[in-house]
Amino acid sequence: MGGVTDKVDDSKLGVESIAKYYDYKCESYERKYNIGYYTHIHTGLYDPEDFPFLYRRDVDFKTLGLERIKYLLFVGQENLTRYACKNFSVGNFQKVLDVGCGHGGTCIYLAQNYSIMVVGITVSRKQVSQTTRFVRTAGLKHWIDVRLMNARECDFADAEFDGVIAIDSFCHIGDFEKLFSVLSRIMRPSGRLVICDYFIDKTSSSFKERFDSYWVADVSTLRQLLDAACEGFIIKSVKELTSDQIPFWKLSIAYTELLPSTKKIEGNQREQQRLMGSLCYHKDLLQAFLNGDMYYYNLVLEKSV
Repeated sequence: MGGVTDKVDDSKLGVESIAKYYDYKCESYERKYNIGYYTHIHTGLYDPEDFPFLYRRDVDFKTLGLERIKYLLFVGQENLTRYACKNFSVGNFQKVLDVGCGHGGTCIYLAQNYSIMVVGITVSRKQVSQTTRFVRTAGLKHWIDVRLMNARECDFADAEFDGVIAIDSFCHIGDFEKLFSVLSRIMRPSGRLVICDYFIDKTSSSFKERFDSYWVADVSTLRQLLDAACEGFIIKSVKELTSDQIPFWKLSIAYTELLPSTKKIEGNQREQQRLMGSLCYHKDLLQAFLNGDMYYYNLVLEKSV
């Protein structure tokens, strides 16, 4: 394991654009989210009982400082990873596919904590390179295989995987009917599919265009995903996590507001312009959550027998 396979069909609508976006964002994601030998690039969760100060309205998160904010962002991401991966803690899960593996945080977490063989796929060449380095640093090259691959076109063997996990990736992939057909084929009967992702309130929402254009996505309603899944999967649980991930975006906004004053960014006009665009979007996204235009859900599905 540990090899890299090229299998991306750039003729598919959006795949090349998504790859370019994540190649471009690779360095800034590492700067913002990395505090160790692996990186998460998805949202985070915070239990109000564990982090009550993050839910107080009178707290200016910028007073926490960059390093503490960065640590809290990572903690939230680890919380979400732990929350999603616990679905593979009980049962016969020997091999799991991570769809949209990002920089490898979920792959490494599964391998380290549950001794599961993991295949991570992404359409970003830089993410493949970054994840491969992290996997080697963690000493997990015999447990994790990283591949350059479009999830809708993956050519794994029938029933090859006991489970599939996808965190913040379905919103990019779209074409759920095709995607679920592929996943159904490569999963064993009663295999488990775990999804954590963003959903729009309705397809006519004014924020959908904003979300899609910034993140090169095709965000759907929850109903659209559930309708597409019903052919080959049984819905085991659906849980809304919107409120528990809102602090992540407040922290992200504070981080982005503080970053231009650092020595690495100060005087770099191009980077400051990029940060301004990121800040405006994160503020819009936070408001969309607060207004009920956007939601965040965890879904657990089982492959039909």
